Amino acid sequence: MFQQRLTRALLTCLVISSLFFLMSTKSHRVGAAPALPTTTIENDSLGVYIPNAFSPNEDGVNDDFGPYFRPDLTIEAYQLQVFDRWGVQMFISNDPSDRWNGTYRGEIAEPGAYAYALAVTFAGETGPGPKVMRGNINLVR
Repeated sequence: MFQQRLTRALLTCLVISSLFFLMSTKSHRVGAAPALPTTTIENDSLGVYIPNAFSPNEDGVNDDFGPYFRPDLTIEAYQLQVFDRWGVQMFISNDPSDRWNGTYRGEIAEPGAYAYALAVTFAGETGPGPKVMRGNINLVR
């Protein structure tokens, strides 16, 4: 009975590659699994965060893939492409709000590693052409 009344505060901070993910402090009963909202604070000169995994299982958490941009950035040009291991283009978009949901031609894509290429130009940016970022994304089911 004493443990049921006992509460504790939880603060989790995870630091990855100059990106800071903070979870809010929330009081909960011992043994309870709190649902904590997350806030991303960008500490990157480019102002772009690209996750390395997502799980399109319709649970409302990490169900789609796409970059996250610092809110103060204005995007002038954008293209995101996703490819499977054989080079088949699984997804392409010129709209920053359009994200890959883990399907290809209406069919559920297999779990595994996929490659992405992101080309983006921000307002007021100087230099030749867009910023291009390439990497891998893991689709987890």
